[in-house]
Amino acid sequence: MRNYINQRGRLAVLVSAMMITAMIAGLIPTALAAGTLTFSDVPASHTCYEDIQWAADNGIVNGYNGKFTPDGKITVEQYCTMLSRSIPEDEQDTGNLGAAKDSMLYHLRRVVRHGWTGYGAELELQKDRTIQAGNAWNYALTASGTQVYSGRLYGANPNTNIDGMRTAKELGLATKDADATEIITRAQAVSIIHAALTNTKAAQEPPIVTEMKGVVKDLPQSAINDFYADMAKVPEPIRKAFIADGWKICFDTGKINEYSDKSGIYGIDGMTVYSEKTIYLATARSLLHEMGHYYQEKIKTTGIDRNVYSAFETIRSKEKWSGTLYSSNRQTNGAEFFADAFSYYVTHGIVRAAPAGTDAKATLQSQEYFDDLAAKGWLFTR
Repeated sequence: MRNYINQRGRLAVLVSAMMITAMIAGLIPTALAAGTLTFSDVPASHTCYEDIQWAADNGIVNGYNGKFTPDGKITVEQYCTMLSRSIPEDEQDTGNLGAAKDSMLYHLRRVVRHGWTGYGAELELQKDRTIQAGNAWNYALTASGTQVYSGRLYGANPNTNIDGMRTAKELGLATKDADATEIITRAQAVSIIHAALTNTKAAQEPPIVTEMKGVVKDLPQSAINDFYADMAKVPEPIRKAFIADGWKICFDTGKINEYSDKSGIYGIDGMTVYSEKTIYLATARSLLHEMGHYYQEKIKTTGIDRNVYSAFETIRSKEKWSGTLYSSNRQTNGAEFFADAFSYYVTHGIVRAAPAGTDAKATLQSQEYFDDLAAKGWLFTR
């Protein structure tokens, strides 16, 4: 099979790979007689014969009228169906997906629910399109538990197609000359899924992941790229201080729900607990806001500005009218206002959402405050 799968050594470990895959999929492997043909158009000499036989034995593919059409193009929906069938259901697979069980639409929606594609419901709009090699690798590797790191973590634009092929090549699953944009066939789709399921290697971590590895706990695979892309926006001096101070970040929805039940405050996605030196998150999108809470306290305790809380109470009363994006959060006090402003500033370099609108003629104290902190290195001492 041209360009997609690195076949070197695959035949030598075929039996072992099938056993591993069977354990992963919770299925009993079927012993194959030499030369056994499941589909009349897939001879034993076919490059992907073992992969297709494995998929047929495990109910991943069915074919039609005894044929598989190995060289036919495959749609996004068909590929997601194969992929979904190769992964056993778990506790996430409860609730109605609005489609008949084991229908292709059911499997497409299941793949989306698990976050294996990086897309939401909009993937249904593309379900009849063909699928490119890089995306196929991305989906299959992610579904099988191999982390595919986004180009954002390397300073590049995110692209699931490029990211998937880069990872497959790094792991030795795809050849070096493989083309991420080439449309794959049905046979190649099966081989990609099989190779991803039997993969035992991990991709090299981007620097930001390695830097924060001992700090972050219980981070869901689906949140890894968004989380670390935001973490990279936090100025390095603040990240280093966070680590040195012994702080942790935990994804713990239960802890947040417990707080909500006690406080009567609902709909929160994160909280900063100073007594525990811990930021608790329910979603990755709350990271920068909660890091703002840590940083404001750091400003106070290091003496950069002992009055930072009262200062932002005053700033809040003056600026809450402005057309800022951070007005969507709970700005009940100066601390919340500071955390929102920090989040927006480290992302955009400004604290206001409409610099050409209402805020254009205003001199915002919050902007001047963060500009001064940035100019002086964020954790300077006076």
